[in-house]
Amino acid sequence: MKYVKLFFLVILLVGCGEADRGKAFITSQEGGITVIDLNSMEVAEQIEVGAGYPRGIGVTDDGKYLITANKADANLSKINYDTKEVINIDVGINPEFVRVYKNQIFVSTEPSSTGKPPVKGEMNHEEDDDDDDDRTPAKVAVVDLDQNKKVREITAGPETEGIEFSEDGSKVIVTNEADNTVTIHDFDSGDIVKTVDASAYGSKTQRNKNFT
Repeated sequence: MKYVKLFFLVILLVGCGEADRGKAFITSQEGGITVIDLNSMEVAEQIEVGAGYPRGIGVTDDGKYLITANKADANLSKINYDTKEVINIDVGINPEFVRVYKNQIFVSTEPSSTGKPPVKGEMNHEEDDDDDDDRTPAKVAVVDLDQNKKVREITAGPETEGIEFSEDGSKVIVTNEADNTVTIHDFDSGDIVKTVDASAYGSKTQRNKNFT
């Protein structure tokens, strides 16, 4: 990947009544979480994540916790939205994409990466340490929300960028940017049940939610 990921965006509707547009939660690699009130379109608050270079962000189904993947510290932050209490959970080098599903957190990590954040203030293509030529399989760390620890890993393809789930919840669908594939995994075992070559449709395969 030759570009810099500056922020990730997740919108959570938390209001009561149709008039409330909810809030948007945004991470930036040189900050924490910015909360935008979608009614006023203004910044409502800033939330510290207790770690460096937050990237991917997720929200639990009940809206109680925000989850960030923190590149500099190779961990996740589990943040209680009401109390702002932060629990940091080690997951592996270069965590990036986050999905919360079935009381578990799924986050892509890249063992081949240096895991070093870009130099502050320098904005160029060399800041991102991802390497499209490296074919080392990425790992998807799975964290149990109740235990607050990584309970297993799923071996995906090189440079995993997106994670989704089949409609019936039996499969984990992973997009792998470096070799333009989609790997489909058994939800329970993590084993690959099918690999789809997506190179005919373009390069740098990322996220697709249209699997059933």
